[in-house]
Amino acid sequence: MPVQQGETLAPTEAAETVRLWIDTHVHLHEQHDAEVFLDTAAAHFAAAGSGIGVLCLTDVQGVDGLARLADAGSVGGWTIERVGEFALRALHHDGMTIGLIAGRQIKCDNGLEVVSMGRPVDIADGRLLDEAVDAARASGGLAVMVYGVGKWSGARGGLIRQLIEDGPSDLAFGDNSGRVGVGEQKFLKLASERGRTVLVGSDPLRTPMGLKRVGCWGVVLDVVGGDTFDTAWADRVVDALRKAGPTPNTFGSRVGLMTGIAQQIGVRLS
Repeated sequence: MPVQQGETLAPTEAAETVRLWIDTHVHLHEQHDAEVFLDTAAAHFAAAGSGIGVLCLTDVQGVDGLARLADAGSVGGWTIERVGEFALRALHHDGMTIGLIAGRQIKCDNGLEVVSMGRPVDIADGRLLDEAVDAARASGGLAVMVYGVGKWSGARGGLIRQLIEDGPSDLAFGDNSGRVGVGEQKFLKLASERGRTVLVGSDPLRTPMGLKRVGCWGVVLDVVGGDTFDTAWADRVVDALRKAGPTPNTFGSRVGLMTGIAQQIGVRLS
């Protein structure tokens, strides 16, 4: 059943509050090695602190990272199991746990991108912006307008401003670790000032350098039942992100300016 705005999802049994380290924008690209993908995320989560790491997959059209991992069953030292329809739990033989949540990144007709976090909504790329936002919201997932290099400027920047000022109240906005530039992006700053939820994530590019960024930047949340991997686990985590507010605590960091530029050059040459 889709999560309604303001609804609190409790675990089916009594549970404690658990700290989650959540990378809210992750791609398992076809050329990425799944074992390295999980090992890299685990290293970043372990460096952040005790708790459980979470990867929110934002698959592009034609890619199903969740199914790829689920079908594999195991990679390297990881055993992978389904947790309901929209999540997986990856268990390493050393005791490390990573939760993975399904999602879909929709590329609109004007190049802007909308993520349906928690639900791999079935909609083709190239749709109008309003249609993509509506589809993400109707799915029960969290709709997120995600930053893209060079895409939040000019007329498209005006659309982002309009969504911040007058868009659906539950629409969130997202930054990524590869954003080129220094300081806070102006529209993300405006979104925070208007009280909108602003999330951060690694958004790894399809290059080997991009793979090293999985799990490097994300949101820190303390979630009741965060380690209770029942069929409602993914919805509880997404619901907590929905309610995280304009300035949730974060872990890790973005890449530096020169690294960001190098990554953009690398993905265009690959």
